[in-house]
Amino acid sequence: MEKKRFDDSGTHLLKLVRLLNEDADIDIIEQTFRGSPGLTYKLLLLVNSVATGIRIKVKNVRHAVATLGRQQLKRWL
Repeated sequence: MEKKRFDDSGTHLLKLVRLLNEDADIDIIEQTFRGSPGLTYKLLLLVNSVATGIRIKVKNVRHAVATLGRQQLKRWL
């Protein structure tokens, strides 16, 4: 059998969902995203995609969360 490494991003996902459900401060949400570079990258890809219809380039997590909105962020997570 091959030993699989525990994926730390799953822990961050659950923490982010919990923080969004508790309506946590954006600073705490931003710090949690900093703990998972992969999630941060995927969030920025999502927000900067053509599907969102945003014409400006989003470069940080705080702007991405504000642009996307907490409800949409919950659905994405």
